[in-house]
Amino acid sequence: MKFFARSLTFKLVGYFSALSLLTVSAVGAIALLESRKSLRSSIYERLETTANLQEQTLDIWFENQENHYDALSQNPQLRSFIGTLQGNQATAAELEEAQRGLFFLLQQEMTTTPGIQELAVLEEETGTVLFSTQQENVGDRYDNESFFREGRRQPTLQYPSHTDGDFIFSQPIKGSFQEFIGVLVVRLKASELAKVILQFHNPEEARFNYIVTTDGYLLTDDFPLLVAWQNNSNAQIQRAIAGNSDQQVYQNLLGETVFGLYRWLPDYELALFVEVDQQNALQPLKILVWKVIAFGSGIIALAVGGSFVIARLITKPILAIKDTAIEVAQGNLQLKAPKITEDEVGVLADAFNQMTEEFELLYDEFNAQVTQLEMAEISAQHSFHELQKEKHKVEQMITQLGQANEEISKLNDRLKTENIGLTAEIQETNERLNQFLEAIPVGILVFDGQGTLVYFNRKAQLLLVGEKDDQVAIAQISDYVLRSTETQMLCQPDMRLGQRALRRKQSSTYDNVEIHRDQQQIPIEAWETPILNDAGLVRYAIVAFQDITERRQAEQEKQQYTHQLYQLNQANERFVPRQFLQLLDKHSIVDVGLGDNVQKEMTVLFADIRGFTGLSEKMSPEDNFKFINAFLSRMNPAISKHAGFIDKYIGDAIMALFSHPDHADDSLRAAIAMLRTLEEYNKTRQRPDRRPIRIGLGLNSGLMRCGTVGGDQHMESTVISDAVNLASRLERLTKIYRTPLLISHNTFLRLQNHDSYYIRLIDNVTVTGKSVAVSVYEVFDAEPADIANTKKANRVTFEQAFVLYRLKQFMKAKKLFQQCLNSCPQDYVSQLYVERCQQNMMNKLTKKNISTEPYLDGGKF
Repeated sequence: MKFFARSLTFKLVGYFSALSLLTVSAVGAIALLESRKSLRSSIYERLETTANLQEQTLDIWFENQENHYDALSQNPQLRSFIGTLQGNQATAAELEEAQRGLFFLLQQEMTTTPGIQELAVLEEETGTVLFSTQQENVGDRYDNESFFREGRRQPTLQYPSHTDGDFIFSQPIKGSFQEFIGVLVVRLKASELAKVILQFHNPEEARFNYIVTTDGYLLTDDFPLLVAWQNNSNAQIQRAIAGNSDQQVYQNLLGETVFGLYRWLPDYELALFVEVDQQNALQPLKILVWKVIAFGSGIIALAVGGSFVIARLITKPILAIKDTAIEVAQGNLQLKAPKITEDEVGVLADAFNQMTEEFELLYDEFNAQVTQLEMAEISAQHSFHELQKEKHKVEQMITQLGQANEEISKLNDRLKTENIGLTAEIQETNERLNQFLEAIPVGILVFDGQGTLVYFNRKAQLLLVGEKDDQVAIAQISDYVLRSTETQMLCQPDMRLGQRALRRKQSSTYDNVEIHRDQQQIPIEAWETPILNDAGLVRYAIVAFQDITERRQAEQEKQQYTHQLYQLNQANERFVPRQFLQLLDKHSIVDVGLGDNVQKEMTVLFADIRGFTGLSEKMSPEDNFKFINAFLSRMNPAISKHAGFIDKYIGDAIMALFSHPDHADDSLRAAIAMLRTLEEYNKTRQRPDRRPIRIGLGLNSGLMRCGTVGGDQHMESTVISDAVNLASRLERLTKIYRTPLLISHNTFLRLQNHDSYYIRLIDNVTVTGKSVAVSVYEVFDAEPADIANTKKANRVTFEQAFVLYRLKQFMKAKKLFQQCLNSCPQDYVSQLYVERCQQNMMNKLTKKNISTEPYLDGGKF
């Protein structure tokens, strides 16, 4: 150690090594700290991004639910069914039809929307269940439930509690004139909401992702969290439910230390949690630490070796200067240090020699500095005396402040004297206020914080106890009779005037109570407002109320008039479809004028009864009407259920339009539904005098112009287009092919998914007066299952035969058509082509013209 202490070489090596170690350690530490800081920031940024994505998903889900159920509540069929169920004039058949219609409508909603537990319609006043997809709930009352009370005014979502894991969405149902007619209640699975909201959960970005309601309900798709969830005593959960948002390190519900972000969502009163395990999140930092240690060790080793070599080169000329310095220290100022090198050490030798020469000069300068220090001491003493003077000034200011305090005391006594005058002014103001309260045309009651009546004006006396000549006591005023307008029962003590403001500490308005006195019933509207002290306690409650008898009578007259208008509008819709008005962008039949028209891409459907002339000849005119109405009344729902509407009835024929974006699919599904409905209807006609009904349907899509035609005294709606004519001709072709449903290639190309239907190409024909051929497709979904499956299995064979037929290879085509006919004798299209092939082969032998058109003679249709 002594050698090391005296050896400059080893000192330099030690210094360089220590400096290298310190530098590497400092740089490594700074890098690690910055990396840790950057990593934490990156973790929180990922958590923030995940939280934003989940919040946006939640916004979209709530908005979609509100829009979806708002549209459902405005469904005209739903309104009509509810009106029938609530009406007093409906027959048993109409009630049954309304219940069946509601069942199909709401059941379709449950089928198409995942996660719905129950759909119900509540009566608008008592909250009684008029209809529910769970029949055991029909007749239950929910008038005390918040989802009913809030749902009467606006869309409301009630979160699940510990005992009930379902969300309840309620939506007011309004009639055509915005009158309130009921409440739509939708019970949603909480697990379905977890799938929707947490669908973007990425375990690498956030291991835990869940939502907590203010009632302590945990919403997550993570099973361990659900198992660990016992209560909401976690500090972060309590802070989030209290309306706070933060990001920090804490222990989650599983007891694991996590980087967590919790956010309060005030719009939904939900707390969102996004967490990632701390150990896994900091794993990249641990790897970086080991890399820094390995790299630093290598740098230090290189620094030690290099410093040893450099020290040997530096110490040699320095040792020579050291020996010279020892001599100079002993008093030999004439000795010069040898200059061995020209580098910094050589410069050091020159500097040392110069230092020796200037040593005496520096000694003189040192004496001069000592003299300057003595002068500075004298200046400091002078500054001390100046500070003493400033202290004396401060003491004088304190004395002056004492005098000012005495003046303030005198002024305070003077203010007390003046307050006596202000008290008189306050009394005068109170008298004016009392005169004002007596003059206003509404009743005023004032209660103290204990609920004791302390003031009432003249109008309140007239309303509560009637006209009295003598002075009425407060106790007599308090003994009024208040009943519920809806139930006519006495109001409970907590529902009497003033109790809402005293108990709830908030302003409220209501008009559902009546004052009963002297054989009179006086409906009133009341406003209650609490007056709070600084501690937040109710000091006074003010109640203002007025007689609304005249307003109630006016409202009843208005409701009666609105109902009459509604019935008139419903009657108009039977003659002019509401969808037709929507196409013309009109709100009412009153807005429609002669010549109004619009062009739109749609699908038109034609349906006609086969052999109607023969059927009608056997019936009286009255029976004809009954028969046609029975048929049309069953076809209409199948069309309207699939977003279509009937433009007109042409005798026993139907012309329907479909204008929604998926109009091709809507029309085809409607046609299939019509055939299946007709099949069920035919089962009820199994009598000798009632033979089964058969119909033909033709569908075509394209641009059509829809509008009104006629004169000033009479006009009707119509659709004009070549596409309409083509659909009518396709309906006629069903007679030739002996198949009930044909569509054109225009409709086929607009289908969203061809494979979801049973379709095959059966011909390519040309319309009379047109040069462009039309491809004709047969749709056989509505045929019996065995026939439809056989046709589907033979579709490839049939299409091969059709191609050969178009290539005029009739022998090969007939063979394949015959195979299709053998496997399915009811395949009348194959039978027709077998006959065509035979006829064309005969024509070929006799050198007659060959026909591949739908008619054997080659004519157009």
